[in-house]
Amino acid sequence: MLFGREHAVTLVRRALAEVSGAGGRLLLAAGEAGVGKTALAAELLRAAPGHGVLVSWAACRADAGAPAYWPWVQALRGLSRRLDFEPAGATGDADAARFRLFDHIATQLAEAAAARPVAVVLDDLHWCDESSLRALAFVADRVRTARVLLFGTYREAQAPPRLVDLARSAQVVQLGGLDEPDVARLMADVAGAAPSPELARAVRRRTGGNPFLTREVTRLLVSRGEPGRLDDVPDGARVVLGERLSLLSPACAGLLGAAAVLGAEAGLGVLCQVAGLDPGDAVVLVEEAVRAGVLVRPPAPAGHVRFAHDLFRDTVVEAMAPDDRARRHRAAAGALRDDGAPAAEVALHYLRAGPACAAEAAELSRIAGEEAAAGLAYEDACGHFARALAAGGGPGLPGLPGRSGGSALPGGSARPGGSARPGGSARPGGSALPGRPGLLVRLGDAQYRAGRSDEARSSLRAAANEARAAGDGTTLAAAALGLERLGVRAGTRDAELDDLLAEAAAALEPGHPRLPEVLAARARTLHHGRLGADPADVTGLAAEAVRLARRRDDPATLAGCLLALHDARWRPGSARDRLPILDDMAGAARRAGDEERIAQAKQLRAAALLELGDPRGVAELAEYCALADRLGHPRARWNALTRRATLALATGDAAAAERLVVEGLALGARIGEPDAIGLANTQAFALMLLGRPWPDLGEPATVYGRRHNPVLAALSAHVRGDRRAAAAILAGYDLADAPRSHDPEPLVFTAFMLAEYGDEKQRRQAYEALLPLAGTHSVVGGCASYQGAIDHHLSRLAPAAGDAGRHAAAAVAMYDRLGAGPWAGLLAGRAAVFRREGTTWVLGFAGETVHVPDAKGLHDIAALLAVPGRPVHVRTLLGLPAATGADPVLDERARAEYRARLTALDDELDEAATHHDPERESRARTERDFLIAELAAATGLGRRPRRLGDENDRARKTVTARIRYAIARVREVHPVLADHLDRHVRTGTECRYRADPGPGWEL
Repeated sequence: MLFGREHAVTLVRRALAEVSGAGGRLLLAAGEAGVGKTALAAELLRAAPGHGVLVSWAACRADAGAPAYWPWVQALRGLSRRLDFEPAGATGDADAARFRLFDHIATQLAEAAAARPVAVVLDDLHWCDESSLRALAFVADRVRTARVLLFGTYREAQAPPRLVDLARSAQVVQLGGLDEPDVARLMADVAGAAPSPELARAVRRRTGGNPFLTREVTRLLVSRGEPGRLDDVPDGARVVLGERLSLLSPACAGLLGAAAVLGAEAGLGVLCQVAGLDPGDAVVLVEEAVRAGVLVRPPAPAGHVRFAHDLFRDTVVEAMAPDDRARRHRAAAGALRDDGAPAAEVALHYLRAGPACAAEAAELSRIAGEEAAAGLAYEDACGHFARALAAGGGPGLPGLPGRSGGSALPGGSARPGGSARPGGSARPGGSALPGRPGLLVRLGDAQYRAGRSDEARSSLRAAANEARAAGDGTTLAAAALGLERLGVRAGTRDAELDDLLAEAAAALEPGHPRLPEVLAARARTLHHGRLGADPADVTGLAAEAVRLARRRDDPATLAGCLLALHDARWRPGSARDRLPILDDMAGAARRAGDEERIAQAKQLRAAALLELGDPRGVAELAEYCALADRLGHPRARWNALTRRATLALATGDAAAAERLVVEGLALGARIGEPDAIGLANTQAFALMLLGRPWPDLGEPATVYGRRHNPVLAALSAHVRGDRRAAAAILAGYDLADAPRSHDPEPLVFTAFMLAEYGDEKQRRQAYEALLPLAGTHSVVGGCASYQGAIDHHLSRLAPAAGDAGRHAAAAVAMYDRLGAGPWAGLLAGRAAVFRREGTTWVLGFAGETVHVPDAKGLHDIAALLAVPGRPVHVRTLLGLPAATGADPVLDERARAEYRARLTALDDELDEAATHHDPERESRARTERDFLIAELAAATGLGRRPRRLGDENDRARKTVTARIRYAIARVREVHPVLADHLDRHVRTGTECRYRADPGPGWEL
């Protein structure tokens, strides 16, 4: 019976009632040891059947000997389900693999709850491993719409930081000490008689109202036969429990010593071995301890016993002499090993057995680390590998963690613009790396996957040093690849890493399986690290890596090497050359089943297509965002969110882009993404180009500069509105000092600022630097941002008005093709004029104004511009009433032949696009447009055949001819405007102007 816990019991029963009829929730009970948390959980277990709720109980262990995700293994087992682990690294990314594992747990619970409401009790969460706590946070969020109650208990004083954070988002039942009346009630329940007020007051004072200690003090007083003097009431848990245990026989005390060494729970067979007892004698002694309330028999598995409370076990362990404790741990390790216990549990006992078992402790800890890593429990793996290193001797490593801690999420590599994920192999250092250097590589890999990038760097550097001293090229390569995978912030130089990769490549035999990865990693480091290497040398390294990977027929390695080749060839204006490499990379990734690489290839392909101004780039980027969302892990979600901002920027939806930029920065900060603020500022610059104010991102605009850059400093002053400071910073600036990148971003920044503040010489320098990129768009990295057409920026720098108009016209045409109306509107502005003045028309567009003679088709066009997007019937344009006609223009057979040829042309267009054959594509598209026009001319509303002599058809032909004639006249003096009208004016029985959004016409 629970005394003084009426409010807590009410909350538990209310939670059961709510989960049986609505969504899920997380409920936690917190308090010190013995305060009644587990008793409250037991009350939930008793009350659940009355609410139709199925309960599964899981207990966390106080040591590092449990298998990976042990609480969840127990919880699912209690629901007749199992936890299926995906092999580590099978699909390339630790975050993705863990997301799938956590999603699997949540799905299993939701499926079980679909048949009957479920409650999962997670007892002693303060001992829960870091990986399982991460899973709990994920599952708690996912089951909000399922009939699942998660109930956890924990001691506040021992709660790890992740549990403290989790408790902030949960309902917490706070359990404290009982008051004096409830202490008296509890004592009466145990003793069978009510205590005197003075005795109840004394026990309350000595125990703090702790229910467990109150119960044990009362039992002790009862065992003495008389309550005794008030000052005989024991003070403190250890004294109380020590006296209680002293009442047991010496043989029973010996059995309890063996049980305490084995842990909170033990099987009778192993217990007999450790205690050195026959099974019959052990059963008698267990019965004695059970009668005394020190041990209990859990419901399952059969043949097991556990301590009634952890405080009993702690008291027994503390009373042992160190040598006796070590001897028992050694016996426990041997018994458990024979019994087939998990390596982690056996390793723990060998470690506690002392130096005599160091070799066994190191080996079993290594095995335990590999098992934990294979089960995606990277935090546990860090602790096991660290203990293996400590047990094996040799130089120590600073800051090696124990079982938990570290940052919440992997930092990862920060490729330019925040590419989908770092290059290089996602596999650990290999399955057969020998000795201590190999163990250091495994530790570094686990630390990286657990999000402890700084610790991983330290471990991998130590591994490289020891592998070098041992002449171990394989491990040296594994350490170098691990360091390369950790990455650095975009644009940061790392000559030390390049030297290490070069050394590793030289140390490997020509046919070594890891040589392609090392060469590819070095190519990426040289290219992205701005290390001044000859681009031809970098490309040669990447090409050799691809050649070796193809020879090995390893699609996973080949995809990574092709990424390196793509990056090595990535420089401004190289989009067309990169596309075939990306297609090859996507194919290799599909053969390898690597979803991350497939998504990355699509992301980079979108960047190349946008750079070329190909409208397919917009669709490709939208598809990448959907793929990244499906991957689901935090970094993929950040990539999807930030690339949606780029998508909004590219199409000119500034309001949506601004919202997404702020949301992307917030998510990036939460997950520890190193380039989050830099990418947000890059996108903020694009927002400024679109005429929006710089959003408040919490840090200055120059934060993404990796070294001092006057242009960025001036940009920061410009954003603050300090034009005088911006001009002063740029005075005398020489463009030769500007940084260079694989994309046009630095040049575009410079062009914008010098157009605003530069002198004539500086503007000409910027113009000449950008001019080779005319006809393309500025896309930052892997679609990290979109900064408009290069011709747009050239128009602001052009030395002559004619050049400015030419570039502005080219930019408008490029924006039209891309569907980026608002960008075109920036250039068209108030010059978008289509107005009749007497016998001539004033036509202004893209910075150029012309005059043309009056023509009937110009009146038709003006009428359409006045109602953008709305259909206007040709008879309305002619001022005529509707009419009807007679015979079909085309018979059924002719229409069928037209449609068959159109289908063939569609296939030809797809094939031409796949093979990047623009001439073939142009021929097919011309024929297709002609056939569509002919078929449309023969078809009326509702797909009814047009009829010869039909008055509507005659009207359509008249208006079409007038409009086409007018556009041809415009083309003679303003081809950019003519192209715009050709693209957006649609003729037929109903005509319309379909520019969305249009530039805003003055009519």
